[in-house]
Amino acid sequence: MSTSPPPKGQGADLRLALVVYHRGGLDVVPLVEGQPVVLGRTPVSDVCLDSRRLSRRHASFLFDGEQVFVEDLASTNGTSLNGIRVDRAPFRAGDEVTLGSATVVLHRMHDVPVGLLGQERFRAEVEHEIARARTFDRSLAVLVLKAQGPGPRLGPWVPPLMSLLRVVDRAALYDADEIALLLPEANADVARSVASGLVQGLALHRVVGVGIAVWPDHASETDPLLEAARDAVVRATQGRPVVLPRRDAAVQPSEDDGAGPVVRDPAMVSLYRTLGRVASSSISVLIVGETGSGKEVVARSIHEQSPRADAPMRVINCGAIPATLLESTLFGHERGSFTGADQRRTGIFEEADGGTVLLDEIGELSLAAQVALLRVLETRKIQRVGSSLEIPVDARVLAATHRDLEAMCAAGTFRQDLLYRLNAITLAVPPLRERRTEIRTLVARFIGEANALHGRRVRGLSAAALACLEAYPWPGNVRELRNVVDRAVVVASGEVVVPDDLPQRMRLTPPPSAPSSPASRPGMEIACPLDALDLKARVRAQETRWIRAALHHCRENRTHAAQLLRMPRRTLVYKLKAHDIQGGDPAASLPGELDGAGPSTFAEHIRRYERALVIEALERADTLSDVARLLNIQKRTLEEKLKRHGLEPGGL
Repeated sequence: MSTSPPPKGQGADLRLALVVYHRGGLDVVPLVEGQPVVLGRTPVSDVCLDSRRLSRRHASFLFDGEQVFVEDLASTNGTSLNGIRVDRAPFRAGDEVTLGSATVVLHRMHDVPVGLLGQERFRAEVEHEIARARTFDRSLAVLVLKAQGPGPRLGPWVPPLMSLLRVVDRAALYDADEIALLLPEANADVARSVASGLVQGLALHRVVGVGIAVWPDHASETDPLLEAARDAVVRATQGRPVVLPRRDAAVQPSEDDGAGPVVRDPAMVSLYRTLGRVASSSISVLIVGETGSGKEVVARSIHEQSPRADAPMRVINCGAIPATLLESTLFGHERGSFTGADQRRTGIFEEADGGTVLLDEIGELSLAAQVALLRVLETRKIQRVGSSLEIPVDARVLAATHRDLEAMCAAGTFRQDLLYRLNAITLAVPPLRERRTEIRTLVARFIGEANALHGRRVRGLSAAALACLEAYPWPGNVRELRNVVDRAVVVASGEVVVPDDLPQRMRLTPPPSAPSSPASRPGMEIACPLDALDLKARVRAQETRWIRAALHHCRENRTHAAQLLRMPRRTLVYKLKAHDIQGGDPAASLPGELDGAGPSTFAEHIRRYERALVIEALERADTLSDVARLLNIQKRTLEEKLKRHGLEPGGL
């Protein structure tokens, strides 16, 4: 790659483009002579990235016909060129500009890399491949490539890397100098061969290390598989560039011994006291709690304290497996039972014979799968797909969910008889905001893990940073805390994490004793707090408040109330029944445009209210999956709502 721009007028194939690498993948922005390109975090910018570390209009790039210049637009966090903060400087091919968590590289148009996925899309691809691998008894590998030593991080080696991959392979940006690869149907030997080829193929552009993790040898789920590959690449050296996970890859924490869950809060002590009594039996247990609160940790504790501890424990996320493959995954299949079933495959229940099966997110099961599961629980026998032979299995069933299964039974989406089978014992895991005394210990453990994973030497948190974490409401619970600590360890400029190393939402959190300031949107008179958000429940509650306000205003006259709300009377009658509204409420108030002569309808106000909640969730979460969990909806439902409300996920 040349170190200077092309001569003026040398043809379209020599045009320049900015390639912006960010968590969502990459954006390619062609440069036009005399037209500046502005990057920032608001739609007024030419390239809008959803990152709090960016200013509204952060930096500008201009091609004057001879060379390209980068200019910082008085941003808060500054703009760096090859690691040096600049106000305005020439930007040449091979240079890298860093803006917050984004990296900008100058490419010729014919060298622009294609096919780089965002983190969330990549994770979904890995989950899909794991489901296929389970069904067809195949393996897969995840590779993490990390640039070694000083020098430009992405520019020189991403385009040649993409040219070395197979058509079926997938790649994603995980950091400014780190790329993850998915190799479907690759075992350890194939993964080593591919990794060695990549190291050699990229040798002219960049020295890279490669960490390899193979499913199911090193991990059986998506996140542990990715973590195993990232842990391995930390140990890569120039003399040993390709590394597999250690068999003893458990990371030692900084303050506690890392053995077992953190149990400090009285509510958790009581939970684990009950758990200890339950573990010795074979009774089914339903574990309920918010997303990220540690339900799987509780399930593993039950298994490890039970007489089945020496037998396998198998975990399946019922929401991550396609409905067409779920029964095959649970119960196995016979050769030829469906297209692609070229050999017999045992299912989760057979693999866990004598041990434990955890059905995570049990509320996501289809009604057909619920019927099949109920039969297994009643008969203790399974039938592989495509077979009439019943196979006895002895597997203890644990189920976990963040949903209200009783409400789902009332709505007809979950079988009551299956719920009776599953909830012989119910364990409720309290959310992190109700056990804040454990935050200090959890943070110490996560810092130790993050240090080992990223090769850092962070000694701990400052008192001010810890106060921020203890004040934050943690809608994403322990999983969110782990991600925040992992990020803080990576971005910390010193040996101690300070408040500036935390996400902005943490720094702005009021103390727990102080009331949260409501987040409002233009046209909204009702606050949209998100401390424990359930989108459907919040919208339902808002509808109830406005309808009760209208009934009180109209002295319980339903016809007049429907006219005031600008909705058909039959719709109002339906909502009164659906929401179990008995009468008006003098304490409730209507939005301004509904108690006057404004044109807005009730439905339009509800749409605006829902849109405000979705926007708030987008600002508070780091990935689309986290946004969906915060809103308590499926990811595909979130994508539909983003489209309906005209919202863009930005860098998520």
